[in-house]
Amino acid sequence: MKIALDVEGTIANPHLFFLEWYNKENNTNYTLNDITKWGYPQKNFNMSIEYFHEIIDKTWREKWDKIPLTEDYLATNIALLYQFNTLDIVTCRVSCEDEIKKFLEKRIIKYDNFVGVEGSTTNKVKLDYNIFIDDSPKLAEKANIFKKPVLLYDRPWNQKIKDTTYIKRVHNFNEITATLKIP
Repeated sequence: MKIALDVEGTIANPHLFFLEWYNKENNTNYTLNDITKWGYPQKNFNMSIEYFHEIIDKTWREKWDKIPLTEDYLATNIALLYQFNTLDIVTCRVSCEDEIKKFLEKRIIKYDNFVGVEGSTTNKVKLDYNIFIDDSPKLAEKANIFKKPVLLYDRPWNQKIKDTTYIKRVHNFNEITATLKIP
């Protein structure tokens, strides 16, 4: 099976550094749970989407080695996916490809190919994969239209997406390996 595995929000949590920076700059106390919508600007965050991406790019460039994983034991579960499948890292954060690769290497995240996708995250759906593991609600909606299976990694910003024939919400990588029947 060919699997497309997303990075930001699925494996890595750069949003925590964004929130740390934003709260310090604006004297606020936002948490990950306050990011309730995919993309920016959001009602509570006073910034453009371009500025948000600048901050996330800066986070990858300056703090790639400090960005936390989304969950404990991630490398072990991803190694199982890698062992029994073709597992590609597929990301739209092409501006920080080198830093993301260093992050993956440091965290011992195994994969076959690194695929950078220009433009919108929905462009991933055009790629030839049997299943997508991603946190993007936009990707899930587009994949559903094109009848491509998605394991939607549960995040505060994708709560409005419901399970369908092609979308299944998963809360962690243990669920992912169980859903894909990985031994």
